[in-house]
Amino acid sequence: MSPYAPTETRIEQALRAEADKALSEAFQGIDSSVLLGIVQGLADPRQMAARALADRGLGQDGRYIGRQAAWEQVPA
Repeated sequence: MSPYAPTETRIEQALRAEADKALSEAFQGIDSSVLLGIVQGLADPRQMAARALADRGLGQDGRYIGRQAAWEQVPA
């Protein structure tokens, strides 16, 4: 096991907790019909998130790569 494994695990846990909190806060402001569409499988939240990141020039890993490169990473 890598000596960095415990640190990586703590970092991943912190990132997940931060993302969970942010998503929870965002869901509080979302219209019920949007939430219903996600729950019923009528909308693809991963695709929507990828498009929103691309609009900001961010790649799938959250790094800034520019809008054109980011849009090229968005699955069709």
